[in-house]
Amino acid sequence: MASVVCLQMHEKQQEHHQPAMCLES
Repeated sequence: MASVVCLQMHEKQQEHHQPAMCLES
Protein backbone atom coordinates (compact mmCIF):
# COMPACT_ATOMS: atom_id res chain seq x y z
CA MET A 1 0.00 0.00 0.00
CA ALA A 2 1.37 3.40 -0.96
CA SER A 3 1.36 6.04 1.72
CA VAL A 4 -0.20 9.35 0.70
CA VAL A 5 1.14 12.51 2.30
CA CYS A 6 -0.94 15.65 1.92
CA LEU A 7 0.69 19.00 2.61
CA GLN A 8 -1.28 22.21 2.79
CA MET A 9 0.47 25.35 1.57
CA HIS A 10 -0.25 28.14 4.06
CA GLU A 11 0.24 31.56 2.50
CA LYS A 12 -0.20 34.92 4.18
CA GLN A 13 -2.63 36.03 1.50
CA GLN A 14 -5.25 33.29 1.12
CA GLU A 15 -7.43 34.90 -1.53
CA HIS A 16 -7.93 31.75 -3.56
CA HIS A 17 -8.46 28.31 -2.06
CA GLN A 18 -5.70 26.11 -3.46
CA PRO A 19 -5.97 22.31 -3.28
CA ALA A 20 -3.55 20.54 -0.94
CA MET A 21 -0.52 18.91 -2.54
CA CYS A 22 -0.71 15.14 -2.18
CA LEU A 23 2.51 13.18 -2.76
CA GLU A 24 2.38 9.41 -3.25
CA SER A 25 5.62 7.90 -1.97
